[in-house]
Amino acid sequence: MVTSQGWGYITLPFLEQFKEVIDAANIATGGEVNIGKFSRIRVEFDNIKINTDYQLVEGMVQTSYDPDWLGVVDVDQAIADIGQLLGELFSRKEELLTELSEAEGFEEQQGIISQINELEVTIGQQIDQIPNKENLSQDLQDELESLKQEGSIVSNSELTSQEIEAISNADAKRRERVKEIAAIAEEDHLTRCTLEKLLDANTMSREKVFDITSNGEIIRIIKENFEDWLGQSQNVTSSSIEINAIQEWSVRADAQYSKRQGRALFDRLFETIRKAPKKELYALHSGLYPKGIYLRKYEMEGKRHSLALYSPKEIPQVFKMEAKDYCELVSSQELNYRIKVIEVANSLVLAFLNENQEVTFMVQLMGNEDADFESILKWFGVLKLHKPNILVRDLSQQQILDELSTHGELQAVDIAAYREMIGNLPEEERAEAYLELQRHVPYRSQLDNECKIVSGSRMCNVTSLAMNFEALGISNPTENEQFEDWLAVEAGGAPNIFKAESWINLGKNLTINGAKEELYTSNKIVLTSKIKPELEMGNSISLSLYPGCKGHIVRVQGIDEQGLYIDDPNGHCPLACMLDREGCEGRYDKGTRNTENPIAGNNNLYTWEEIAQITVKYMVVFSNQ
Repeated sequence: MVTSQGWGYITLPFLEQFKEVIDAANIATGGEVNIGKFSRIRVEFDNIKINTDYQLVEGMVQTSYDPDWLGVVDVDQAIADIGQLLGELFSRKEELLTELSEAEGFEEQQGIISQINELEVTIGQQIDQIPNKENLSQDLQDELESLKQEGSIVSNSELTSQEIEAISNADAKRRERVKEIAAIAEEDHLTRCTLEKLLDANTMSREKVFDITSNGEIIRIIKENFEDWLGQSQNVTSSSIEINAIQEWSVRADAQYSKRQGRALFDRLFETIRKAPKKELYALHSGLYPKGIYLRKYEMEGKRHSLALYSPKEIPQVFKMEAKDYCELVSSQELNYRIKVIEVANSLVLAFLNENQEVTFMVQLMGNEDADFESILKWFGVLKLHKPNILVRDLSQQQILDELSTHGELQAVDIAAYREMIGNLPEEERAEAYLELQRHVPYRSQLDNECKIVSGSRMCNVTSLAMNFEALGISNPTENEQFEDWLAVEAGGAPNIFKAESWINLGKNLTINGAKEELYTSNKIVLTSKIKPELEMGNSISLSLYPGCKGHIVRVQGIDEQGLYIDDPNGHCPLACMLDREGCEGRYDKGTRNTENPIAGNNNLYTWEEIAQITVKYMVVFSNQ
C-alpha cells in the first residue's frame, strides 16, 4: 500500500487518437496549449492510498480545473480546435520567416532554416490529417501532396532579402491554398448525410418496401442470386421470358439482350426518369410487367453497377423531385415525401412514391456503398452533386478580378460560384467583374460533335447555346454526351435547332430566361448600346451574323471600342473567309478548322470596320431566372 500526494495527469483513452495533433499544437504555440485540455486532465491529490494493483482504495483525486468542468472542453470542441492547428503551425512559420529576414550571417540563417524544416515535417503530418481529405477529388489530393513538399528551404549560401521575401510570398499563397482545399473537404463533409442518417429518416419507407416485398425477402434473394440469374438472362432474347419466379414476383431478362447487350429496357427507363419534368407525376413505362424484376449490370460514370429494377404496379406512376445533396433529400419534408433511399438486406434501394405515398418503382443496388449510390441518384436527376472547386466567399471586386486573372477557362460550376460572389457586390461594382468572367467561359467546337441526328457542321446554334448556358453557371445535365449534342437531341434535331424559339424553350428547362431581339444593323453605336449593358448585367448572348445568303450563330464574349469579341464554334474565320463561306456559293468548312487547333475560334475579334460589312440580324439574350 502506498500513500501519496502531489499532482499528475489522467489520460482519456478516447482522445488519445488526437495525441499527435495535440503535440503539434504545443510545438506551434511554444507549449501555450494545455495538453490536458485535450487528451489528459491535470489532477491534484493528497493522502491517497494505492494498492499493489495500482487501484485507488482511499482518498480523493480532484481536477485542477473548475469544479463545474467549465475549464474542460468537450470532444466536439477539441476536434474543432484540432481543425485550427494548421493555422497555428503556419503562423509559427510566418514568425520564423520574419526572423530569417532579420538574421545576420549564414550560420544564423541556417539555424532558423533548420527550425523551419523541422516545423514543415509537422505541417506535412497535419496536412495528411485534414478531416475528410479522402473525400476530395484525386486532383485536389494530388495538389495537397505537392503543397506538402513546397515548404522546406534548401540553401547552401546566405539568402538575400529579395530571396527571403520571395520565399515568404510563395509560402503565403501556399498557406491560403491549403486552407481553401481544407475548406472544400469540410464543405463536402457537411453537405453529405451519412448512410446512418438516411436509415434513421426512412423508417416509414422501409416498412413500405418491406410490405411489397414480403418483408424484404425478395430483395435479399435477388442479391444472393443476381450473378447466376444474370448469366441465365444472356440466353434470353425476349423480355417476356421469365428466368424465375419468387412469391408471385417474376424475375425477367432485359429486353433484346442479344441485340443491345441487355440495355434496351434500362436505357428507356433511365432516360425517361432523367428527362422527366420535376415535381410532376408521370407514367414511367407502360411495358413493365406488374410485380416484375429486371436485372442488369449497368455502367454509370465509368463504373459498372449490379442493378435490379422493381415494378410493383402495372404502369408505375413516378413523382420526380430533385435535391442538391443527401441532407436536403433526407431533411426536406416535401422531397422525403416523394423519394426514399432505404437499406434493405445490405443493398441500397431508391424508391419513387406517388401522391398516395405508394411505392411504384424501385431500383436496387447490390451493395450499400454510399458513394456508389450517389451515381444512381445523380443519373436519375434526384441529386445535383456538382460542387464548385472555387469556394463562395465574401470578396471585394478587386479580389474577384485578381482571382479571375489567375484562371484560364473555368468549369460551369465554378462560374456559378463566381456569379454568386459578384451578385453579392454593390450593384455599381458588378459590371466589370461580369465582363471579366465572360472571358473565362469554356470554348466549344461544333466540329467534334457526335450527335447522331444532326451534322456537326450545322450545329453552330446549339454549340453557341451550350457556351451561353455555361456562362450562366449551368453545367451539362448529362455525363455521357457533350452539352451541345444533348441540346440538339432535346430540341428534336433539325429544323428546330435553327430556331431561336427552340433555344429559349431549352433554356426554360434549365431555369434560364431567353429573349430574342431583332437588330438588322452593323452600326457600332446601336450594337454597343444593345449588347454591352446585357453583358454588364451578367447575361449571355447568342448573335446571328449574316454576311450573305447564309447565317452563322456565335457567342458574344465582349465588346469595346475595337469591335466585337466572339467565340466562333466553327473556328477562326477572318472577314474575307466569313464573306466567302456565308456567301451564296460558299462552303461552310472554310476557315481554320478546330480539328487542327481546338481553340481557334475562341475570343476572335471582328473590328468595327469588319462588322460594317456583316449584318447582325438578331441577338438572343439569356439570363438566370
